[in-house]
Amino acid sequence: MFNFREDTLTRRAFTHAGPRIKLSPFPRKAEGFSIQSSLMIPIVKDLDNSEGNGRPFLDYDSHVWLTQLFYDLPINDWLQLFFESDVYLYVQRDFSSGDGTFVENPYSAFANFYPTDRWTVYTNAQFTPTYGGQPFSSYFVQTGIGMKYQIIEGFEAEILYTNFVHGFNAGAGQTFNVGVRVVR
Repeated sequence: MFNFREDTLTRRAFTHAGPRIKLSPFPRKAEGFSIQSSLMIPIVKDLDNSEGNGRPFLDYDSHVWLTQLFYDLPINDWLQLFFESDVYLYVQRDFSSGDGTFVENPYSAFANFYPTDRWTVYTNAQFTPTYGGQPFSSYFVQTGIGMKYQIIEGFEAEILYTNFVHGFNAGAGQTFNVGVRVVR
């Protein structure tokens, strides 16, 4: 990522930073259920090219409050289903109302396959409607495939490919993601 040059078609940046909290409110009754909430503050200017400088859209130029509901459903030792429902509240950087204030409500499902203790191969599907100036102003559907490798305990590397297979006023193209995760 750090070797890409920036031009009218490519752009890179760390976009947001903020606190996150995750809890399991019912550890005995719903063991696989958890809630996560994050407040993401933009740390780069003009993420959405609203200033018209010819750079591509990178992210929404907004503060974001994310609330996510997670549910893990183990099938057996090598297969697990994972479900997620989210509410993302985007608020314009200057806290005014307008086009930069809206809600997204993604619904996701993952099927995880564990061929070994260190490898995970997964597939996902997501439907994401957006509610803004008008109800159901846009939506997209994406599907993907990815894999994770646990390098050492608590440290994982991950790659993911997604394709936006359908959309209305949103979602086009594909993504290629590479990441590292530290789990404590």
